[in-house]
Amino acid sequence: MSSALWLRVALYALVGMSAFSILGIEVATVALMWGAIFHTWMGRAEAVPPRFVVLPFVVFGLTLVISTVASEAPLASFGALLGNYRIYLPFAVLPALFVADVRVLLRVLVICIALSALYGFIQYFAGVDWFREEGEKLVRPSMIEGAGVFHAKGTFSHHLTYAGFMLINVPLFLALAILDRTRDRPVWIAGGVCAAAAIVVSMGRSGLLGAMIGCGVLTLMLPRRRSVPILLAAATSLAVVILAMSTGWLQERLSHPDNPVILKRILSSSPFNDRDRLFLWEAGWLGFVDHAVVGIGLGNERTDFGQYREIVAERHGGHQYMNSPAAGVHNVFLHVAYCLGTLGFAAFGWMFYAIFRYCATGIRSAGDARPFECALLWGAAGGLVGILAAGFFENNYFDAEVQNMVGIAIGLALFAGSKIAISKRTQPERAQADPSLVRSPQ
Repeated sequence: MSSALWLRVALYALVGMSAFSILGIEVATVALMWGAIFHTWMGRAEAVPPRFVVLPFVVFGLTLVISTVASEAPLASFGALLGNYRIYLPFAVLPALFVADVRVLLRVLVICIALSALYGFIQYFAGVDWFREEGEKLVRPSMIEGAGVFHAKGTFSHHLTYAGFMLINVPLFLALAILDRTRDRPVWIAGGVCAAAAIVVSMGRSGLLGAMIGCGVLTLMLPRRRSVPILLAAATSLAVVILAMSTGWLQERLSHPDNPVILKRILSSSPFNDRDRLFLWEAGWLGFVDHAVVGIGLGNERTDFGQYREIVAERHGGHQYMNSPAAGVHNVFLHVAYCLGTLGFAAFGWMFYAIFRYCATGIRSAGDARPFECALLWGAAGGLVGILAAGFFENNYFDAEVQNMVGIAIGLALFAGSKIAISKRTQPERAQADPSLVRSPQ
């Protein structure tokens, strides 16, 4: 089997399994990485990411190793360290995209999203969990009194993971629907709608907020004189809504027994109802202060976090937490700071900054010349902003399915930026070979 065929098979398997199986994701990822290494080693890779993108990923990986070695229980942290090899997935996805049909690949992703969303709708109303044995079923009813529905989670283990996977796809396919005006446009619309619907039936509030913010990034496609007022109005409206909900004013005005369940779920949000999460953040901050440089080591928080939870619980009248210490801080930024320290937190931020810079550079370079590639850059940027926004309320980046989808999105962005750069380099060569391609002055 040639390396190109190997990469195509592994990439399609990765995308095909992305919404259904962690085991499938792991097998496909390993196969893809080995294929990408061999393909690149043989000199067949068509593009290599710029150094300013690669370096922060390398540094972030080093901080994972440093925090593990320096921790009090390095062996316990080693398993969590190995599980995060997926941070390098984008660099395996990139060469595979050059030997695959990207449009066909995205259609496969839409089919997977649609099937997972359909299963989520069935779960929402019927509470089924067909793919798990009795006694191991994970679908749980909504905590809203009298709702009679369930948190959809597809084949995922948690509804927030399900929503996190889906929210990355909403701005991705929305951007494609806006810019890629080809016969594939209805497919892109279907992908975005199905992903958004899946988030709604998951009833994951962070996923819904993340999708909205991620789609808000696409407003920047408009001219600045239009995008800036829209974003300011949206940010102001969101701030007003949050303030009204925090005081209970909005709940008093809008609460009604006949409200849709998702609206009831949103209206249940307030500092009083969500004190548990606020106290977890406080405990996470205490953990970070005690391990400020290199952190406690990824994975060690499961046994270390309990002591900080108890300190915070005593401060607040013996508060009883809704989850066990293994559930974590429920804030990806505090989670990174607590587990990896200041060094890891800085590398984590640098990594995402590099990708956003890469997307912005590619979009500016392409202009209106390559709408499909620009759509991938916009969509990937929106999805990544969305997942980080949702990360204020959960440890989403370290969920295998979410990390896998983040890797695919970054890989699509690297592919789009590389195609734009290649077209820029070859354009002068084509013009020199065929003078008719050079515009004559008007």
